[in-house]
Amino acid sequence: MDVRRDAPANETIVLHIYYEMIKFDVLTIFPGMFSSPLSESLLKKALDKGVLEIRIKNLRDYTEDKHRMTDDYPYGGGAGMVMKPEPVIRA
Repeated sequence: MDVRRDAPANETIVLHIYYEMIKFDVLTIFPGMFSSPLSESLLKKALDKGVLEIRIKNLRDYTEDKHRMTDDYPYGGGAGMVMKPEPVIRA
């Protein structure tokens, strides 16, 4: 936020407030989960005022395989799953 004051001699001070837009890219395999929180409260107000920009990106849109897989087994084995780097980099 940038605040500037213009103060002519013997006159009222005029305050100008300049906001920079905050931008977020959200990478997810569940894009529908964000519609409700982004349509409520302070987030909605910020989006409506143009102070905040949030882009929801579905990682499955950036896959190349038939099943649109975004995860894989860990290199070298072991328990659990890890995210593939390719869809994240493409997004």
